[in-house]
Amino acid sequence: MIVDRFNLKIVITLLPAIFLLLSVSVQPVGSSVPFVKQDVIPITALGSFSADAEYVVGSYKTKLLQFAAGSHVLGFRQGGMYIASSGHALKVEFVGARSVYPVEKAKSPSTSDKLQATLPPLGTVIYSDLWDGISLVYEKDSKGLVKCTYAVALGTRASQLDQIRLAYNVPVRLNNKGQLLLKFKTGQFIETVPVAWQKIGGEHIPVDVSFRILGENEVGFNVGTYDPVFPLVIDPVMSWNTFMGSVDHDFTSGITQLTGPGISI
Repeated sequence: MIVDRFNLKIVITLLPAIFLLLSVSVQPVGSSVPFVKQDVIPITALGSFSADAEYVVGSYKTKLLQFAAGSHVLGFRQGGMYIASSGHALKVEFVGARSVYPVEKAKSPSTSDKLQATLPPLGTVIYSDLWDGISLVYEKDSKGLVKCTYAVALGTRASQLDQIRLAYNVPVRLNNKGQLLLKFKTGQFIETVPVAWQKIGGEHIPVDVSFRILGENEVGFNVGTYDPVFPLVIDPVMSWNTFMGSVDHDFTSGITQLTGPGISI
C-alpha cells in the first residue's frame, strides 16, 4: 500500500523548507530565468533545500542560491537574503527594490568552511540594478563573514540613494562607534561602519557615509557630497560575535589553554 511506503520522517524534515518557501518572493511559471537542479543538501536550522534550484509553490516558482561562510549558511533569493546558523537566523528584505534574481558571478577557489562538504563556499553574488542605478554585491570577507558592496552607477543623483532600505527580522540599533548591531540571544551580527569612495583620476576619493536608522527594523544610509559623474561605492562588512560581555565593550583579559579542548577567559 502507498501508506506503508510513506515515511513520516521525510514530511517532518521538509516542513521547515515548506514554511520558508511560502514566505519568499515568487515568479510565475514560464519565466526565462535559468535554474540548475542539484542534489538536496541539509541546511542548518532551516530544513533541506537544493542550492541554485527551481522550487515550485502552487503555480509559481522561485530561485534560491545557498553558500557556506564560516559556520553560517547564506541564502540569496529574489527580494532578500538570510544568514543562519544552528542558534540564529537573520533575514534581510530589500525594501522597495526591483524583482531581481541573484546571480553567482565568481566562486571561491578554496575555503576552510566547516560546511564545505555540503555547501559550496561563498564567492560573489550580484543583484544587478536592484534599485534604480544601484546594484548590490555580496562577497566572502577574509576578516568578517560577508562584505556587502553597494555599487552606485554614474549619473545616479544623491536623492536616489534614499532608495536603499533594508528591513531585518530583529530590531536594529547603532553603537557608539557607528556600527550596526543586530542582536540575538546567543550573540549579534555587527555591520562595520560603512566606508564610501569614488575613483577619480586614478585616485580613491573618500565620501562621508553612515548608517541611518529608518525604524525599529529598517536601515538606510546618510551619504555626503559626491560627484555623480563618477561611480560611487559603499562598503560595510558583516560579522558574527558570540556574547562574552557587554554589547558594546566585549574584551578578554587573556586566553589560556586548558587540559581539555576548552579555554579560560
